[in-house]
Amino acid sequence: MDATLAIDTKMQFFKYLENSILDIDGGNIRAKLWFCGIEPGMAENYSENYLKDLQKKETVYTVDDFRNEQFHVPYYTENISKFQFDKKVKQVITGWMGSEYNGSYEQDAPVFKLNLFPLPASDVSSWNETNKIMTGCVLKREYYGRCIGHRFPLFRELVIRYDPTVIVCIGKGFISEFKFAFWGDNKEDVPIESRQLRQDDLYPQIHIHRKQGFPTIIETPFFGWRKFQLNLESDAILLGEYIGKELIEYPDKSKSQTIIN
Repeated sequence: MDATLAIDTKMQFFKYLENSILDIDGGNIRAKLWFCGIEPGMAENYSENYLKDLQKKETVYTVDDFRNEQFHVPYYTENISKFQFDKKVKQVITGWMGSEYNGSYEQDAPVFKLNLFPLPASDVSSWNETNKIMTGCVLKREYYGRCIGHRFPLFRELVIRYDPTVIVCIGKGFISEFKFAFWGDNKEDVPIESRQLRQDDLYPQIHIHRKQGFPTIIETPFFGWRKFQLNLESDAILLGEYIGKELIEYPDKSKSQTIIN
C-alpha cells in the first residue's frame, strides 16, 4: 500500500468519525435506553468503499439541537429479527415492555443502538487488508486506539445532550472502553453489582455499573449462542424485565401489542 495513500485514508476516515455516527443501526437518539455492541457483524460485499456505500444506503434523520447544526442520526426500518444478535435485543425490549416488540431501530423506536467501533468484523480479532486500506492502520489495536481518540468524544457529547438513563453494553472484556465512551473516563472506582439472570444458574451473569450523574451501564455477555454467552431468548427477556423493574420503566405502554403469557 502506498504510504501517502495510507496517511490520506487514515486522516479522512478518522476525521469523519469526529462528527458523524458511522453505524448501521441507530434509532431514536432521544430514547432513554441505549444498546451498544463492540462492532457490527461482518457485512456482505464489504470493501474499501464501505464508507461511501454506507452513506448511500443509510437512512438518516436530522436533529438541530446538537452542536447547533443539522446532525445526521441513522435509523433502520428492516426487521431486526433476522439477525441473531439483534433478535436478542428485540427480546430484551420485549421483556422491558411487558409485551412483544414488533419494531426495529426506527426513528421513533423506544431505543437507540450503536457500536463502540464502526467497521464490520467476523470477530474481535479479525483485521484484513480491506480494513488496512480503509483506515491506514496495519494493526487492529491501532485502529481501536484511534477510534477511542476520534469517535468516543462524540459519543460522550451525545450522552450529555440526550441523557440516556441506561446503556446495555454487550460483550465482556471491553468495559473500560464502554465507560470511557459514555462516562468520559474510567479512573474512578465505582461499586459493581453482579446479578444472575436465572437464580438457579450462575450463568448468564450481568454487571451493573453506576456513577452519579452518568447513565447506568449494564455489562452483559455477548448476545450469541455459545456457552457463557447470553444464548437464550428467555434470558434476554429476563434482562429486559430487570431493566423495567429496577432501572427505567417502559415509557409508553400504549404501544404494547401481544401480551406475553
